[in-house]
Amino acid sequence: MPDYDTKLFRLIRILNEMDSAKAVHTTDLAHEFNVSVRTAQRDINLLDKAGFPIVSLQKGQYSFVDGFSLKKISVSHDEASLMALFYELSESLGGRFPKVYSGILKKLFSPTTDTPYFIKMPDVIRKDFPCLETIETGIEQSKKARIVYDKPKEEKGYLVWPLKIVNYEGFWYLLARLDDNEQIRTFRLEKIKEAQLLEKTFSMPDNLKILLDNSVNIWFSDKRDKEIILKLDACIAGYFKQKIYFSNQKIIKTEKDGSIVVSTKVGQYEEALHVLMTWLPHVQVIKPPEFKDILTQILKESLKKI
Repeated sequence: MPDYDTKLFRLIRILNEMDSAKAVHTTDLAHEFNVSVRTAQRDINLLDKAGFPIVSLQKGQYSFVDGFSLKKISVSHDEASLMALFYELSESLGGRFPKVYSGILKKLFSPTTDTPYFIKMPDVIRKDFPCLETIETGIEQSKKARIVYDKPKEEKGYLVWPLKIVNYEGFWYLLARLDDNEQIRTFRLEKIKEAQLLEKTFSMPDNLKILLDNSVNIWFSDKRDKEIILKLDACIAGYFKQKIYFSNQKIIKTEKDGSIVVSTKVGQYEEALHVLMTWLPHVQVIKPPEFKDILTQILKESLKKI
């Protein structure tokens, strides 16, 4: 038997009725909830004061304005009822709290209103990957897995520890540790053709969260032993002062012309190459020589194709 004595239940019931394009009458509500007509009227008044668009059809009879629905603002009856109670709480607190509540409600009822900010995020498409459920179970139960991966010109088998399903720049990967060594690898989910869980279990690496927090793209490693020092022209220096493009990124010198010298440590050079290609020709590699040679060779090969 529902507890009709609670205000929250009464508000949920009233909102449910009005959201179904029905009118409610305080006399009927009083009878249903076993409360006085005055209490039922106070419930209606609370919803009205809380900002819900309620109109009086005749004495004691109310409904939402034509065209309004909680579904349009993606709010459930429970959530809307709590909002009304929050309004009552904000009134009791006084000060700026009623104004804050009104601002929240305005944003909720006008979700398409322009704001001063726009943030563009990569479009992420979650496909129905054939082995996804098996991989998820392996991660949840810390079970080793044997996967078949579609590499160029061949399929190759790996025995792995499935650690996390991750997304970088809109693409989904399995982050895993190879069973025969401590190397961390990423595998594109759509290229995993088979996945079989084994009875053998593994322990999640203690540094997994730190490893992920420090990553900037899929080319990362838990052994960052390669130091790279770069000089960045003044026209791009400001971007690197405001955003971390490399793990362990440090500005070690600022030149008079506004250029900066930046250092980072990577596990594999591809991690830095992926970032630097975006900023050419405003980058100078100071050290190490082998990294400069790799970048130079990539540029030479690219020029041949132009």
